[in-house]
Amino acid sequence: MKRLELTADLETGVAAIDKQHRELFSWANALSENDVVADEKKLKEALDNLDSYVVYHFRTEEEAMDTYSYDRLRKHREQHHRLMSEVGQLYGRVKREGASKGLLAELQYMLADWFNLHIMEWDKPLATFLKSKKASVKYSR
Repeated sequence: MKRLELTADLETGVAAIDKQHRELFSWANALSENDVVADEKKLKEALDNLDSYVVYHFRTEEEAMDTYSYDRLRKHREQHHRLMSEVGQLYGRVKREGASKGLLAELQYMLADWFNLHIMEWDKPLATFLKSKKASVKYSR
């Protein structure tokens, strides 16, 4: 699978959010590394890291939306919950069925599609709003 990268068209212009997106892509890309696929412990670690980083990233966005009274907060949060549910379902399958290249590819494609769609339809408008408010979004990791 092609590695995920934050291309110019996906950059939001909010440094903290873009930095976090790069981290998310990095963790998603880690799922395709041969040593991760072959080692159940490394795979679980990569999935756990991706999961915890997604939660951290969503919390960062939602705190900024709440702080600056973003009018699409509820709908944006629903999108975050939807991704967590979809990832959770696939993660559960990996735990039950074991790591297979097919299942990992399914997870990677889902993440690639979801990240690209979410950034374009949800994060870029959020970034425009935050920049209009001269908002400060902190990157604490």
